[in-house]
Amino acid sequence: MLSNMACSLIEHKRITTTVAKAKELRKFVEPLVNRSKDDTTHSRRVC
Repeated sequence: MLSNMACSLIEHKRITTTVAKAKELRKFVEPLVNRSKDDTTHSRRVC
């Protein structure tokens, strides 16, 4: 469920969900966003 919500968030830039799900999704998406800021081969493979 988190991966589907993360994909929707990245594609549409906004989703509607509950507060509890949003808090869990934030823990899931924040590391991906931080890794994607580095444009290296390693960061692309990790994400």
